[in-house]
Amino acid sequence: MPSPLIHRLQLPMAAALFVVATAACSDGDSGVTTAAVTREDVQEVVEAPGSVTAVASATVSASATGTVSQLLVTEGQQVNAGDVLFVVDSPQARQSLAQAQEADAALDSGTVVPEISVGAEQRAARREAAEGFERSRVEAGLITDPELRSSTLLAIDNAESQYNLAIASADALAEQVQAGVAGIADAVDSLSAAQRVQTQAAIVAAQAGVDALTVRAPIAGAVSLTAADPGSGTSSQLADAAAALGAAGGAGTPDLGSLLGGDTSPDVSGLLRLGQPVASGQPLLTITDASALSVTAQVDETDVLLVSSGTQTEILLDAIPGETFESEVSSIDPAPTASARGGVAFTVRAPLTTSGPERPLPGMSAIVRLVVREAPNVPVVPASAVIRRDGGNAVWAVDDDGRARLREVELGVLGDGVVEVRDGLAAGDTIVATGADRVSEGQGVQ
Repeated sequence: MPSPLIHRLQLPMAAALFVVATAACSDGDSGVTTAAVTREDVQEVVEAPGSVTAVASATVSASATGTVSQLLVTEGQQVNAGDVLFVVDSPQARQSLAQAQEADAALDSGTVVPEISVGAEQRAARREAAEGFERSRVEAGLITDPELRSSTLLAIDNAESQYNLAIASADALAEQVQAGVAGIADAVDSLSAAQRVQTQAAIVAAQAGVDALTVRAPIAGAVSLTAADPGSGTSSQLADAAAALGAAGGAGTPDLGSLLGGDTSPDVSGLLRLGQPVASGQPLLTITDASALSVTAQVDETDVLLVSSGTQTEILLDAIPGETFESEVSSIDPAPTASARGGVAFTVRAPLTTSGPERPLPGMSAIVRLVVREAPNVPVVPASAVIRRDGGNAVWAVDDDGRARLREVELGVLGDGVVEVRDGLAAGDTIVATGADRVSEGQGVQ
């Protein structure tokens, strides 16, 4: 595994590293050596740990509490988006649909007779209805299946609009009844219509739960009959939405809080199998689309500002030693994450393209080298020659008399053991290459 530490590594563009000039010599056994300033191509590289990721991955959860009655995929099978993966047998979900349908039918039979009232109690009930529709909308927004989520939200919106219109009509008729200008039968019919809107909305939610018993692939990819990460179940989310609608209902509204089931089954580990008991919302399998691969790297906040889209990268994989993959940064996530050192890091992504026989797999560890700065054919000195002095950088330059003179320098790109000198020295100048901490002004060096 790569080191969790994010640090900067410098590599030269040219294959050759800085080589002390042949004219270099040492000052006895003092450890002081001199060398000539040379010109080289220099690259500054930020190195960060990373991992191989697939273009997409989705964890599929149980749609309801029950058992797996059909399992239509096998481990490693390639599926397309929309293919049926498995079917859950859930008596609770079907019973909830039947209850919602029975409650709606009861309005036709006259079993439910709503009260005619425009008092505070009825107004409070209608406020609760409005809150129930809003809660159901929030819960339906959590449904993972995009088509089911959209259709359920639309049904709730339509139901609320119809409910508001029906209630307004019922209020007007109730006031006319109290004034003696309308018949009670008309008012009862109007209130029943408002109530039907709620029972119809409950049927929509319950039917969506039954439809969700047939679970389909959200994306194309390879199937793993184990769940990579905990997920949210469609059915349990629909149950919450239906429960919110139930809280808004009046007489004759079924117990929508139990729609689609809410019990939990034992957590069964291992490969998903036929007949397995499952709980609503329990993650069961994973689909991974590895048709395209990328590498994500965690770059420390001190370095990320040097990285941009298009930054040249080199990717090394632990699983494929000795091979380097060339790429460039495709995106930088603006949201910060915690680094392994407890600091702040940012996620950098780069596509991973391979042509050899060994194809990387999602999850493999990587080292990503980001070329953040380059300087071609510039004067360089060994990094060991640079000393910090009075808040700046300096180098011991050797004059014609062989004596050391402190020379302030402006540094640029930091390479592998060498650093660019932008000002203060020129190629061919002689400097103290090592042992700079042992030299004083005017000291004779050879």
